[in-house]
Order: sequence, then C-alpha cells, then structure tokens
Amino acid sequence: MTGKQSLRLVISLSILVAAMWWALRGVDLGNVAAILGQSDILLVLLCAPLIILSHVVRGHRWTLLLRPASPSVPLSAATSGVLIGYAANNIIPRSGEFIRPWVLSRRLSIPYGTTVTSIIVERIIDVLSLVLGISVVSLVANDVIIAAIPSFTIGRVLSVIVLPALLIAMAIGIIAYTEAGAWTIERMVRPWRAGLADRLHETLETIRTGLRAIGQPRLYAGLILDSVVIWLLWALPILLCYHAIPHQHPAAFDLADAFIMLLIVSIGATIAPTPGALGVYQSFAQGALMILYGAGKDEAMAFAMLTWMVNYLLILGVGAVAFAYEVRAGLAWQDLVDSSRKA
Repeated sequence: MTGKQSLRLVISLSILVAAMWWALRGVDLGNVAAILGQSDILLVLLCAPLIILSHVVRGHRWTLLLRPASPSVPLSAATSGVLIGYAANNIIPRSGEFIRPWVLSRRLSIPYGTTVTSIIVERIIDVLSLVLGISVVSLVANDVIIAAIPSFTIGRVLSVIVLPALLIAMAIGIIAYTEAGAWTIERMVRPWRAGLADRLHETLETIRTGLRAIGQPRLYAGLILDSVVIWLLWALPILLCYHAIPHQHPAAFDLADAFIMLLIVSIGATIAPTPGALGVYQSFAQGALMILYGAGKDEAMAFAMLTWMVNYLLILGVGAVAFAYEVRAGLAWQDLVDSSRKA
C-alpha cells in the first residue's frame, strides 16, 4: 500500500468513526437491538424484492442511455454492472462510478469513455430528480425540511449538489457539442505529442457517443418513467421499515411521508464521504424521525439502522453474487482491484 493510499484510508476511517460517534451518541444500543429484534420480519423481507427491482429498473434506464451507442445491451449485463457498482460504493465511496462502466465496457466491448459518460448523464438525472423532489416539498411543506435539517437552505443545496452537477454538464456540453475540445487538442497537444492528440480525439468521440441519448427525445419518456419508478421503489422499503419496527407512540406514516424521508436521507447519502453513507445516513434518518414524527432516540436509530441494512447490506450481498457471475464470464479479481485503485 502506497503512502497516498494509506493516507486516504486513515482519512476515510477517521471520518467513519466520527460519523458513527455522532450518530450513536446518547443511544442505548441494547435497546436498539431489542427493538430490531421485535421487528416484523415479513415486512422486512418484503423490502428485498423491491430494492432489487429498483436496481433492475436502473439497469434498464442505463440501457436506454446507451441505446444510441449500443442498441443491444442486455438488461442482465446492465443490471449486473449496477449491482457491482453499488456494492463497490458500499466499500469504497464513489468507486462504483468507475467500476460499473468498466465492467460493462469490458464485457460488451463498448468504449470505456462511452460507458463512463453515460454514468455522468445518469447522475445528472438523479440530481435533477432530487432537486425536483426537494423543490416540491419546499413549496408545499418547507417547514418540514427545515425542521428535519436545520442547516437546510436552497442556497446550500445549490452549492453542494446542484452547482457541481451543472458545472460538469456545462463542461461536457462544451467539449462534446462545440469545437472547443477538438481545437484545444489540435492547438495545445498535437504540436508536442501527435500520438496523444490522436488518442484524445478518440476519447472525445467516445464521450460524444455516450451523450447521444440526450439528443434523442424519443428516449425521454422511458428515462422519466424509469426514474419515477426507481424513486417509488426506494420509498416503499422505507414505508415498510417504519411499520416493521415497534413504536412507543406510532405516528401516521404513509407513502408521502416515506418520500419525504427518502429525500432527507438522499441528501445525506449524496454528501456522505463514508462507505455506504455509514453514520451520515443514520444521523439524517434518526434526526428526521425524531423531529418530524416524535420518535424516541432509540427507536429512531433502530429505524435508521433497519432501513440502512435492508438497502446497503442487501446490495452488498447481491453485488457479490453479480461479481461472482462476472468472474465466471471472464472478469478477473485483479482487474477489478486495479480498476478500484484508479478510482
């Protein structure tokens, strides 16, 4: 392990310890375990097919984004890549954004630049969906968001989530849809390294190929429908988990409440620097349940731990199965390790 990798590991572990300390301070872990032990196991088990189906739908949305570049991407291959990528994110934050397109690129011989660009487009769609959801809740119940996240402001969301996405989108747009990228390569690179300039032109073309879905409005309806279904399949497990645990003073909690809770934990997961948003997810979910629904600290933490486990631990296990399948198809463990190091 290099010095740089060791430093990253120390920083990650320090953040993880601090986040878990913050989430668990003042919590009776024995009581949390007792609450989890009394949970309705049937409702918990019902979460599993919904969560897996959400990733299948995400895989389908990915095939739509890739359709202009590769019309015959199998749903099974895309879903396998999604599961492996999300499992990797639960081990090394953000690594799945590089590993997932790499797995599909290697399996189907699609240029890596094309698959990576499609992931960037997908993330922009996710950010827009999150911002749309926050905007709707802010319009109809702004006090709910402010109560759950005291430091929440539209300006903060714009600076932390929206602005980076817009800057990335603008950079991609300038490079892919104007001559700025080609001009820069010819003027700045070719006089010094002709071979590198040729390779950069090839990379630029793969990026443009990955962005073709944006220029095909016929795909928009499918992309929007898949995005709506994904959010629904994310919200339903939250609803089931709330009703699965015993509450001392249960509050009314329906699908609309589950969507609000999903928005809150999604903000936490988006900014979390820890593997699987561990610690940050629990803090956001616990705080929201206590403030909005009057739950006690221990039962709110039990809810936070349950929703986190059914999502993150399930995908970790299913992702391992998908990875084993890819290994049988020729993927080498060392290849994946090298890919994660590049991430």
